[in-house]
Amino acid sequence: MGKRPRTVAQMAALRNTWTVADEVVDEFAKFTCVMYENAITDSVNKLRFLKIKEVCGDNPKVSKNVDLSVLPPCKQCLLQHIRRVNYQGGIWKKVTHTRSRYTTCNGRTWMDQKH
Repeated sequence: MGKRPRTVAQMAALRNTWTVADEVVDEFAKFTCVMYENAITDSVNKLRFLKIKEVCGDNPKVSKNVDLSVLPPCKQCLLQHIRRVNYQGGIWKKVTHTRSRYTTCNGRTWMDQKH
């Protein structure tokens, strides 16, 4: 992480807003490629394809025995994971505020409920 100050800055920026900027997603995609020891591409989709090709080659019978859990996530899955992390971080950040108001599923807030 010390060699990737931009990634550290993007991680620190998570939870500050409810939306995730495209440059944050791109930086996390690059970081994911580095985690999978890849210097060829910054695209997680291309890296996923390369890893499958590395394991299977052109033999379709080998593809049935590939452990998909060792592959990097596709870009859509990575995006959803970043969104979940951002949302959870935002919730935890707001917990420190006194008198926070969170709406329940029926539209009322926690502070308005009477038992």
